Amino acid sequence: MRKIRIIAIVSTLLVVAAMSSCQKEDNMAFEKSATERLNDMIEDVKSILVAEENGWVMKCYVGSNASSGGFVYTLKFSSSDAEVGFEYASNFNGMEQDATITSLYKVTDDNGPVLSFDTYNSFIHYFSTPSSAYYQAMGGDFEFEIVDISPDKIEMIGRRSRNQVTLEPLEMTGSEYINGVVEMAGSFNPYYINGKIGTESVKGTVSYDTRHIRISTESGSQNIPFCFVPDGISLYYPIELGGVQIQELKYDMQTMKLSAESVELQGAVPEGWLPYDTYAGDYTLKYAGSFTADITLTPAVTNSTYVLSGLNKKYTLELKYNMQTGKLMLYSQLIGAVGDYSIYFSAWALDCGGSITWAPLSGMMLEKNTEAEGTVYDFVPNGYVWRNASGTKCTPDSFILIASNSVEAYYYDDPAWGTNGYPQWPYIESITKK
Repeated sequence: MRKIRIIAIVSTLLVVAAMSSCQKEDNMAFEKSATERLNDMIEDVKSILVAEENGWVMKCYVGSNASSGGFVYTLKFSSSDAEVGFEYASNFNGMEQDATITSLYKVTDDNGPVLSFDTYNSFIHYFSTPSSAYYQAMGGDFEFEIVDISPDKIEMIGRRSRNQVTLEPLEMTGSEYINGVVEMAGSFNPYYINGKIGTESVKGTVSYDTRHIRISTESGSQNIPFCFVPDGISLYYPIELGGVQIQELKYDMQTMKLSAESVELQGAVPEGWLPYDTYAGDYTLKYAGSFTADITLTPAVTNSTYVLSGLNKKYTLELKYNMQTGKLMLYSQLIGAVGDYSIYFSAWALDCGGSITWAPLSGMMLEKNTEAEGTVYDFVPNGYVWRNASGTKCTPDSFILIASNSVEAYYYDDPAWGTNGYPQWPYIESITKK
């Protein structure tokens, strides 16, 4: 099997180029010049990329030291184009989850071969494009230094993040692979894990949001990034415990077990966990002691978000579903604009002197009240705290509207944006299913 060791070749070429005084000897040793050899290597890389009939799966890790975990793309190359699939495709307006976007790519020389996507592709550039929420982008890459290449695996490094990235041949169509990844990501819900890896007893936790799995033993712990694959999860790097090395773990959706050869880890969810579909329906919202409002919770992105409607015709609110806890989160969020002011639905701490924040993770979550008659969910703090002007730690108990621009922020008191004539929801209490 042909395998190209990029580092070794590049080092050799640099040495050859530097020894210009020994050109006669070099010409005797090599039939081709350094430039010709490098061009041949680039053509070899392209030929390997194009040769795979089904294309490749790219496991791409995001953020400094892969802090945001791994995400999956599929790539099918022609001589000039790459057809790209992405596990987040359905997050783009009007796109199916197995949609693809085709754009140009190239393999160039920059102290070694570099795979780059040189025309904008909203899938490939998703994590590397700045936005109002991420002005420095999300730590992704669209240029990749090729370190090692063979027909069965290509190892690369992201030029910006310096994270490891791999390409592996697809054994199914790109559409089948992406659909499998999306199904796995939507069904993977363990929060706690325990069991054995080889002879070593382990326990730990899984973070769906950051795509990390924390494995703990008596001697210490490892916090390992992962990405979803159709039959489970793939770890950023192999771990070795109890005489066993693993990098892939298969997941059984029925039993919540993670396994690999002699490894079996049992997954579990916290007490009070509820499946995503449970929350859909019409409710009565209770707040400020005696105020009520008729609202509806409508599923949006499966296992990810809901839409809350009914507070006001001008806007809806997004609630986020946490796969690991089974809870719905109502966060502070942007809901509209008036002139050059942005209007925020903001967390409000009346019991902390009326302190307000619209930080993205501030807010409350819904927790089922098991003692109430019927189906009732109470609003409880979600764990986010902030300090007010006097340094006191605050947790939200209410919500309020704030208008903000680059110069100032103030309480937005237009009743047309409120419920029952007031753009505030003091001491938000519960929702009861109708």
